[in-house]
Amino acid sequence: GKKKMNHDILAPINPDDPFIMTKGADDVLKLVNDLKEEYEKDGKAILPREFVKKEPKMEECGGGTFTIMQFNLLAEGLSSVESKKPPMDWKKKSQAGGFDALEDQEDILDFHKRRVRIVEEIIRVSPSLLTVQECDHYTSFFQPVLSKLGYKSTFQMKKDSPCKDFGYYSDGVGIFWKEEEWVIRGEPSNGSSIGPTKVPHCICTLSPVPSVDLGPRPTVVIATTHLKSKSNDVNEETRRMQVEKLCGKVRLIRDEVEG
Repeated sequence: GKKKMNHDILAPINPDDPFIMTKGADDVLKLVNDLKEEYEKDGKAILPREFVKKEPKMEECGGGTFTIMQFNLLAEGLSSVESKKPPMDWKKKSQAGGFDALEDQEDILDFHKRRVRIVEEIIRVSPSLLTVQECDHYTSFFQPVLSKLGYKSTFQMKKDSPCKDFGYYSDGVGIFWKEEEWVIRGEPSNGSSIGPTKVPHCICTLSPVPSVDLGPRPTVVIATTHLKSKSNDVNEETRRMQVEKLCGKVRLIRDEVEG
């Protein structure tokens, strides 16, 4: 292999990318639909997802409704096949993220195709609030594309992202909100660590834009993170600590809002 990258770097925008060249929401929707039809000709329709509807207490939500979507995007840098040349120097050879059971790893894990299905699913759900994890194409794809669909956002890159070992750009976590529905209060409370661990997180306080159609909704404090991976007792204890400390930060921000 080559030398390991010693710094974190976000994926750059490709000005010739058809998605970047779109002028607005209508262009994005048409491009996604055209590509969707192309994929479905090959018998590759998107897999159906069913959402669990939570019926909150009316006094908690003010009588209004909104949809929250959480999406682990599966970073390109953690799922590429060995035959694909990474954009930067690498320390480890890509192993398709360990998804050995896939019939056609190269096709199924191709991020250039997967990103279309991701946006297709986001459009289908049309969430009011969206959190993403393992996002290594925020600046190069998701931020510019979703902004054309009416979303504002914040992002926190992962420090010493493992994507770098495979020669790819650093991943991170983000929060997106519909600009016509929410206004951010103050600055996001983002960070690259929780306690002694390198865990990216974002916390936002969002106030609802008054809407007759959506009804009264509360101000919300929304957070996202990507906890320590791998299953064993030590990592489970690390995750417990991370959840405890993050929830503590959220409670402090909530108390400031309510106070």
